[in-house]
Amino acid sequence: MLEFLLHDGLRPFMIAAAFVVFMLVFEILLVSFGLSSAGESGGADIEGPGVDNALGAMSPAEISAELDIDPGVAEMISAELSADPEFEATPASEAQEVSTGWGLFDILGMRHVPLTIWIAIFSASFASTGIAVQSAVYAVLGHMLPLWLAGPAGLFGAIVLSRNLAYWVSLLLPRDETSAC
Repeated sequence: MLEFLLHDGLRPFMIAAAFVVFMLVFEILLVSFGLSSAGESGGADIEGPGVDNALGAMSPAEISAELDIDPGVAEMISAELSADPEFEATPASEAQEVSTGWGLFDILGMRHVPLTIWIAIFSASFASTGIAVQSAVYAVLGHMLPLWLAGPAGLFGAIVLSRNLAYWVSLLLPRDETSAC
């Protein structure tokens, strides 16, 4: 069995599998020390004036200076806080549309999950499809495909599999990150 797994035709797929195992061990070590590859669990402390600190009583220039934002944005915030009847939001018909077309990130399923999770899913998919293809060919023909054929076959399978797996994993992930203070 070990001789089969160390065969030259499986080398790129076994490297991908070893990378997934390395990522798992690294994440376990980080979590055991109270860290995570996703960042600190405590969240960032954001300092600044809140609405309770009389933000509504500030002028747009003061809001802009206090929050270090564009004066136009500060004017919109001031108008919202003071409920100015002259303030009009941009109508939906004039709003800029966001493209939801089929870009590369959509095809690969990268928009659904964080990058680290997607890399782990893609590496595991590449390893499993490549090993499955090479094992099936070896069982039928008695030898493995050359890497220039097996690599693209594993890559195609990994793209399809990782896209679907990323979607299903995204359903398990929380949508919002909050911090209880």
